[in-house]
Amino acid sequence: GPLPADPAALEQRWLRWLRALRRLPPAAADADAATRVGRWLWLRPEAGIQPVQDLGDGRLYRYPLLEALLDAQLDGVRWLERWQAAGLLEAGPLLDRIRRCRHCHTSQLNYVDLCPQCHSLEIQRESCLHCFVCGHIGAQASFLGGERLRCPNCQTQLRHIGTDYDRPLENLHCRGCGALVLEASVEARCLRCGQAHDPGELPVRQFRPYRLSSGGRLGLRHGHGLADCLRAAHGPGHG
Repeated sequence: GPLPADPAALEQRWLRWLRALRRLPPAAADADAATRVGRWLWLRPEAGIQPVQDLGDGRLYRYPLLEALLDAQLDGVRWLERWQAAGLLEAGPLLDRIRRCRHCHTSQLNYVDLCPQCHSLEIQRESCLHCFVCGHIGAQASFLGGERLRCPNCQTQLRHIGTDYDRPLENLHCRGCGALVLEASVEARCLRCGQAHDPGELPVRQFRPYRLSSGGRLGLRHGHGLADCLRAAHGPGHG
């Protein structure tokens, strides 16, 4: 961050940082990535791990601190969720919830309305009428004859809504197959790889800020890396 205008203030911050560092056992030269993140947070009690929106990144959000301190092959979001579940990090308020492509795992998705019968994109909302005499349902424009409403199927003149005709709930018209439907089906199309998905089947990622919890601070104070604390919380096999 920017340097304080008063050099004395910088010195005081440096001294506080040194005092905090002396309270930690020395770190091994080959300390795991999780311990590096934990020690960074320990030395900066006011700091946290903040998500940053990046529209140029397929994931839409990044955690720059994790990119700098974690191994490249580690999944930063999954790392945060595991350490928070183990009580080593405190999660802040939910900032966003993003759905991801199941194929390429990016979040650049387009949601399109389709006809549930023929899956055509040519679907549009139209005002429709329902003739009580013959049961015909069609676009309101097809019932207009001069200044009066007339059923295009049975030619009955329709005078009173609720008695001669009504407006059905199905008001979406497909120009592909001619169907009238109540609701369109929704498909999520990935703008990166082109795969189509049912929105309900897309994996979801939540983005929050995180801070070191009291449990994480206690573990670091006693010389345990965050990876050691996680293994103690969940047993062997969890690194």
